[in-house]
Amino acid sequence: MTKPVRARTPAVPAATKAPATPARVLSRGSTGAGVSDLQRLLATKGYLTGKPSGTFDAATDRAAKAFQKAAGLLPANGRVGPKTLAALRAPSSPKAGAAGFVAGAGRPPPRKPSFLPTPQLVPAPITEKAATDLPTSVAGVPVQRGVALEYSNATASLVGPDAGTELHFGQLTRAQYDALKSEFGGRSAVPYDASRKYVASDFLPPALQALVNVDYDSGPTVQLENPASIHRALENEGRETMSIGSTPNCHGTAWEAMRAMQGQAQTHVELLYADGAAALGQYRYVLDAVATGRSDAPQAFLAQLKPGDVVSFQAPGDDEQLMHSSVYVGGGMFFEKQDTEHDAGNSEYPYRLVPFGRVLSPLDDTQGPLLLSAHRPKGALPPGTTTYGPDASVVSAVDAWAAKRGKSVGRLFTTEADLGMGGRVLALALNAAAVVPLEAGADGRWRTKRAAGS
Repeated sequence: MTKPVRARTPAVPAATKAPATPARVLSRGSTGAGVSDLQRLLATKGYLTGKPSGTFDAATDRAAKAFQKAAGLLPANGRVGPKTLAALRAPSSPKAGAAGFVAGAGRPPPRKPSFLPTPQLVPAPITEKAATDLPTSVAGVPVQRGVALEYSNATASLVGPDAGTELHFGQLTRAQYDALKSEFGGRSAVPYDASRKYVASDFLPPALQALVNVDYDSGPTVQLENPASIHRALENEGRETMSIGSTPNCHGTAWEAMRAMQGQAQTHVELLYADGAAALGQYRYVLDAVATGRSDAPQAFLAQLKPGDVVSFQAPGDDEQLMHSSVYVGGGMFFEKQDTEHDAGNSEYPYRLVPFGRVLSPLDDTQGPLLLSAHRPKGALPPGTTTYGPDASVVSAVDAWAAKRGKSVGRLFTTEADLGMGGRVLALALNAAAVVPLEAGADGRWRTKRAAGS
């Protein structure tokens, strides 16, 4: 559900108010437009995913209770009347995961060993190849050499348009350095040095410098023994098995890239999975709309972008499904994770810096030109695990499950929806995020300090 109601009904002056009529209370089993509106509002706050169905089902009941609990609306019984609706429409009302551990209060007390594997971040094995599809100048500064960074290892190979890229500027005057730093958003901590040979990634903010051309290795998915208590917390019906993996994707990467472009994520960065429907709802109803366009004629659309804008891609005729997210960082370049990471098979996707054409090339446009939308943050964004994380009670259930077995969690989570026909949410799963500390190198570039969970 990704299309919450945005505007409130204008207040009627006291002297002309109509006689009050009993307010309808929505609850399990209710149907109609009012339920669809409720589902959209819950999606705005990150409590619900999927398309509005107009039926107050188990997922809607779970989301309503979670919001009421977070907002202090007791009893949190899932019955939605005027007070709950008013709280949902209030800009200051709590988003999903806004309490306790999920909201960034830190990791749980260290009880070793963790039942989840430690992810690894390693520089991708790269071969440089000449590229002709890159900018020839940025902010009036000539590009001396543009290269494709082709990636290959034992399980995957990214060459041609799928490869990452880099722009080499060489030595710069102070004026050229200042122009490039401004063009790429002004967040880089790399200092000016007349003898240094600069590249485009030198001008990225610290978190993106640390991630570009780095590969994420999550380790194997963990199958949980007797996860009934966690399913109860998630209110999943009829589920007996559960596995937890760590599969950062393009939408989660885009959220943290936007935060980095705001000057956040200076000491650590979250690598996470973000549900596509939830991400689309955040873009539409939390961020400001900037521009729309089509992939076959993107020039006017691209001209409206500023560093830190997120660009979303959708298939023609499908207004509710988000295909891809990428963040514009300036100079005609985008920062992204090309696809969702997996723990096995041919699925290695290093974080990369690429021009628009390479963002577009892996996407399926066989049904026609893709629809483009650009959105811009209105203010400081919360961490991705706060925005896309589960209710704190779910994390407590996982922590209790691990403690009972003499192990620890040691990780933050986001939720992943298991969707059925028509976009209906069949169940919720958990995806483990990684919180990666960063440190500055002697050359001023930032790097990953160590993998989270270690």
